Amino acid sequence: MEEMKKLKSIIKHQTNKIDMLTEQITKLIGKFAQFEDKSCKQSKSIETVVTELKKDVISNNLTYANIVTGSKVGEKKTARNNDPVVIVKPREVQESDKTKNDIKKSIDLSKLGAGVLGIKEVSKGQVVIRCGDKEDMDKIKSKIEEEMSRDYEITSPTLKRPEIKIIGINQDDNDTDEGLIEAIIHQNLSSQIKEENGFHLKIIKRLKTKNETQFTLILESDPNTHRMLLNKNKIFVGWSRGKAYDYVYVNRCYKCLGFNHIAKDCRNSKACSKCSLDHEGECKTKQNKCTNCKNAIEKYKIKIKDNHSAYDPNCPCYLRILNSARRRVDYSQDQ
Repeated sequence: MEEMKKLKSIIKHQTNKIDMLTEQITKLIGKFAQFEDKSCKQSKSIETVVTELKKDVISNNLTYANIVTGSKVGEKKTARNNDPVVIVKPREVQESDKTKNDIKKSIDLSKLGAGVLGIKEVSKGQVVIRCGDKEDMDKIKSKIEEEMSRDYEITSPTLKRPEIKIIGINQDDNDTDEGLIEAIIHQNLSSQIKEENGFHLKIIKRLKTKNETQFTLILESDPNTHRMLLNKNKIFVGWSRGKAYDYVYVNRCYKCLGFNHIAKDCRNSKACSKCSLDHEGECKTKQNKCTNCKNAIEKYKIKIKDNHSAYDPNCPCYLRILNSARRRVDYSQDQ
């Protein structure tokens, strides 16, 4: 009994700390949002990064499960947050807490026979309901539509199929899309897999590499096939022996190096990937400075490092955008 009280005390203490941190971040965002933004699209990409940072802070909340299993607060986990969700958006302007209260008044989960993992208030009066599984999501969505569709828009985001990158395929083994798919199936999987419910494997694109004798494949698949191919140490395609990786596309501008837009639509200043400045010719700097992390630090006073190239795969801003993109992928059977 004494141990349980101690555990509850620890959980309460950590929860209070997280609440304080979240409040501080929200105030900072509100403060700096008052300034005129000269580069709207770049600002949006940075704001996305801040949102992801906030999510990380909140997700670090210490729970009873953390204590029992011995996992550390903030420890990285391999599982992805792909729980099915229902988004409820009011047709008229109102606060999110009213939306939340209307949902709870209209929907009796005990009678519906469904459960939720969480309900979160977000911007523009919206509420996001995180469901335990797709069956519960369908029940909840259907009931909310039945009871509240006059005043609210109810949606469920459609997750993208996962994608795979296979590198190291010899040009000698190049074939039609159908021929390459058959080779991947027969040499690495089972010929019966095509008969399985939900099977999907499609070539999206072929990429050239610095090695002109090889090329890279990008494929779209179902979650189960995705898992099976990634678990293979090597992928055989004809006489080639390649390697498979999870592939998530991040839209990057090659003018300002920001995210979620392309160069032809960019209104921002040109930025060097090494020094972050706008200049012509080869950069001779000896000290890297990432333009995205530099802007995030200046605008939101975030404590992240910017002493790296904008193309560094470990760049904090890039990783936040990458993880955000991963949350829109269906890894449901791929845990």
